[in-house]
Amino acid sequence: MDIRLIVRGDDFGITHSCNLAIESCFNSGILTSAAIIAPSPWAQEAAAMAKSRPEWCVGAHLTTLGEWRGYRLRPVLPYDKVSTLVDENGFLYQAPADLFAAPIDFDQLEREFMAQADLIANRWGVNLGYVDYHYVNGRSQGLPEYEQVLKRVAKAYGVPLSGYEDERRMQSIYKTDADKKVAVFIDGLEKLDAGVWYTVHHLLQDDPEARALKYGDPKDETPGGTALHRSAEAATLKDPSVRRRIDELGIKLISYRDIKSVL
Repeated sequence: MDIRLIVRGDDFGITHSCNLAIESCFNSGILTSAAIIAPSPWAQEAAAMAKSRPEWCVGAHLTTLGEWRGYRLRPVLPYDKVSTLVDENGFLYQAPADLFAAPIDFDQLEREFMAQADLIANRWGVNLGYVDYHYVNGRSQGLPEYEQVLKRVAKAYGVPLSGYEDERRMQSIYKTDADKKVAVFIDGLEKLDAGVWYTVHHLLQDDPEARALKYGDPKDETPGGTALHRSAEAATLKDPSVRRRIDELGIKLISYRDIKSVL
């Protein structure tokens, strides 16, 4: 048994800065998979990038939250058709507590998630490699119905659902200090044993657009700000010492196209 690692990038399409960072990490780093947030403003650009690079493994980042302050997301479906998923202004909620404060109509949730995947795969023509979830999956809220919806979307498209395919998750560097991310990531690599693992990253360039991103809930902010941490994650995935250690440890980088769903 060898060590196989999926390097997953989330939030593809949320900003132009994110799209550029993901492109760079695919081309010059160790990124192997990235998923598009269909309701986000730069999602169509992300889809066009994915179509132009068919060797990339690109998925659907199924989304019920738009967590940013002043940077709101709407659902793909008309908001009056998914009334239990939106606030009084038709925007996706900014925090899980708000989303789960009132009962969710899970039929509405499934229609919205199917619409998000359909937009990416069928209308924009991306060869869907997997699906995953943005921010919440219902598990910590004790809502197995939410998880079942995610699984049905994955089954409908015949693709893996990230985090549910018997792969194990490598330690996160999301809240690690920016200047320590490379060292902590390498330490995590050295702790892997045989089997399939995945690691999740949020990637940005450090530019004015990225620095404007602020969480709706201040407690979610990382010290130094979102742009600092997410650009440091992108730099980590492109750091030569990371690639060198992967080679030394004999870790095989794979994507979600390389595994068969167990669902």
